[in-house]
Amino acid sequence: MNWIDYVSTVSGGGYIGSWLAANRQRRRASGASTDFASEDGSPSINHLRRYSRYLAPEAGFTSADTWTMISIWLRNTILIQAMVFCMLAACLLAARAWLPAVDFLSSWTWPVPEWVCEKIRGPMGVRPFPFMVFQYIFLFAGTLLCSRELKQYDIDRDNPPEAGPPKEVPVASPQGNIMGIQGISLVVIISAMLGASGLYWRALRCYPDVLEDGYAWLLAAFIALLGVCLVRASAHRLERKKPLVFLMLWAAVTLINAGLFHAVQEIIRWMTTLKLVGELGGVNAGAAMVASWGPFMVTMTYTLVLIACLGLMGRRIPDKVREWWSRLGAWLLIYSIASLLAFGLSIWGPVLIDWLGSKWDGWLADSAVVAWGLATLTSVLTGKSPETSGKGRSSGPMTVLKGMIPLIVVAGLLIGAAWVTRWCLTPDEAINPDSFLHGIQQGGACRFLIWFGGFTFAGWLLVKLVDINEFSLNQFYRNRLVRCYLGATKLREDRRPHPFTGFDFQDDLPMTDLAAKDYPGPFPLINTALNTAQGGDLDAQERQAESFVISPLHAGYKRRRAVALPRREEPVREGLFEGDAPSNAETDHLPLVPDGTPDQGRQHDGYCKTEEWMTSVNPQKPQGQPEKLTLGTALSISGAAASPNSGYHTSPMMAFLLTLFNARLGWWVPHPARDERWRTAPASVFGFFRYLIYELFGLATPKEKFVYLSDGGHFENLGIYELVRRRCRFIIAVDAEQDGNYSFHALGTAIRRCKVDFGAHIEINVEQLRPQTPRGASKAHCATGKIRYQDGSEGSLLYIKSSLTGDEDTDIVQYSH
Repeated sequence: MNWIDYVSTVSGGGYIGSWLAANRQRRRASGASTDFASEDGSPSINHLRRYSRYLAPEAGFTSADTWTMISIWLRNTILIQAMVFCMLAACLLAARAWLPAVDFLSSWTWPVPEWVCEKIRGPMGVRPFPFMVFQYIFLFAGTLLCSRELKQYDIDRDNPPEAGPPKEVPVASPQGNIMGIQGISLVVIISAMLGASGLYWRALRCYPDVLEDGYAWLLAAFIALLGVCLVRASAHRLERKKPLVFLMLWAAVTLINAGLFHAVQEIIRWMTTLKLVGELGGVNAGAAMVASWGPFMVTMTYTLVLIACLGLMGRRIPDKVREWWSRLGAWLLIYSIASLLAFGLSIWGPVLIDWLGSKWDGWLADSAVVAWGLATLTSVLTGKSPETSGKGRSSGPMTVLKGMIPLIVVAGLLIGAAWVTRWCLTPDEAINPDSFLHGIQQGGACRFLIWFGGFTFAGWLLVKLVDINEFSLNQFYRNRLVRCYLGATKLREDRRPHPFTGFDFQDDLPMTDLAAKDYPGPFPLINTALNTAQGGDLDAQERQAESFVISPLHAGYKRRRAVALPRREEPVREGLFEGDAPSNAETDHLPLVPDGTPDQGRQHDGYCKTEEWMTSVNPQKPQGQPEKLTLGTALSISGAAASPNSGYHTSPMMAFLLTLFNARLGWWVPHPARDERWRTAPASVFGFFRYLIYELFGLATPKEKFVYLSDGGHFENLGIYELVRRRCRFIIAVDAEQDGNYSFHALGTAIRRCKVDFGAHIEINVEQLRPQTPRGASKAHCATGKIRYQDGSEGSLLYIKSSLTGDEDTDIVQYSH
């Protein structure tokens, strides 16, 4: 081992790699022999054997270890589920409040003087629906926001020469552009909600048909005017000086808009005739239908008006501006579908449950609950198998069915949460579909406010106080890994395990201790995966992860392209990253770049010093001594295979289930390139619910202040990626992954990624490692290959594969079967 510079571990290999590093450090520090653990029967080896079942050393149903594991999972899962449910219930109640609002607005009349009624000529002596004024106010606000975003888009850059030189327009940040577009979408959705209420108000009062109502024509012309003005402002400057074209376009779009609103009005008029028949003899479902479908239909009407404007303008609109409108249309579609799902789930989810409960004395509902429970259990237990990862190649009926199960489970969870909120609001109503709508339409504002405020406050309190790192399963996992593998590196007389819990929390050691001058090496590199399901580099988006390495000197990752992140204020000194070898004291202490060349700019640097990363004040230590990153934390993150965000294997539906049932071994860490967070431990600044949302939907991103780390095998499972980055001349790779078919997936993935990222070509022939006989014997246990680096240098690869050659001892052959 004294001739080896680095030991690069990943996933489960980090267990024994950390044991090796801690053993060599502690033996050297104590002055003992460094090879005491190499002998069979040594105290260190015996400790590993005693704790080989590291999660629950004492197996069995009556074992305290087993029930401790269950109690920890239950405690953490209940807290996480309570947090998610409270926030979800508050959102469902907020969405459901739209139903009584629609019902209230539909019955609102506003008496006005007689002479005003004669001027307006509205039936029933009332002013036209007053909230429609607010609809057009919001729509006008959306128009102003669109014009601002279009100006920032710099539509004049392609102007002809006679229009003057191009203007320099400040380029907005991508995040600012997205926030602006989302603001437009939100304002348009609010306008659509008010518009749907107005059309429902007209339908209940038997107003004239839209095509026969002068007031409706006026409103249609106003919407068309906004659309035409926006689209015409997007045209070339010379096209804006043709008033006749503008008037013709306005007239055409007004006709189209009136026809669209006539169609929506007729659909809403039909909705007012719908009833839910039940024990109450039937309840009008018109308000519920309008509340769920109305905003979607009106938003689609706005979208079709814009499509008509763009189509009629033809070549007068530059292609790049049409792309901007297409992206805006996509966000409008996203928000309208989200509103449809939110309103539909909050209103019709309880109706569906009540309908099932009213059939055959509840037998149908009971069967549905049992089937859903079995589907949930199946999904959670098989959550990380290749067949359910969402990335399998098979397309048979069983594969499609397995892929549909998580969707069914998630839908059942959401519908069940909606029904619980229904019970909170109308506990006295019978379990039938019409009673729910009857109870909601009758009011109960006080009960609604109490439950909404209660869920909101409880959710806020849980988000504020419950750390989603501390109450994941990583702490449970880490403590037992440390007890097994790092506890084995201490002399028995030095360990002081607690008589009740069995843990000695001094088994762990700071990661920076392995950078001490007296550490004999090899220098450890612990590989993890930084998940980039969204916001990652487009040229590697299928990976959904980047290599994130933790070493005693530095922690971080090499960003593949520049990202707009704040620069650090500390100066940069030249040198080599972590030295050529761990014994090189002249270069080990320098803050250096990862690829072996001097750093020329911090905008490409995603690394920070390990001794300052994730530090926090531990109140249990005297004088507020800082708590540093430990070797146990690093190895538990590197082995966090069961994680909602898991690189290439990430599936949104499975991420939702794994998060909800707290199968979460990953860890949120401060972004090493962020000035304001990288020196702070996550626990001291957490309480951000959005990070749990990222886990729920598999949307971890490298653009936030905290990033999500999981098992290094979610990026590259052989551990040679970081060694090739350092252009090592001789690499020994031990492949111990589960590969019964000898497909060499880990090796193939590593070769491809080293070639794409570093331009390093690895040439190796592994045919002699494949089974050659019916009994599964191979010709060799290892193969050699060549590494050709981009700079022209060469290296060698010794690849060792778990295999049988037929000359093994009897106990090994028996164990293989």
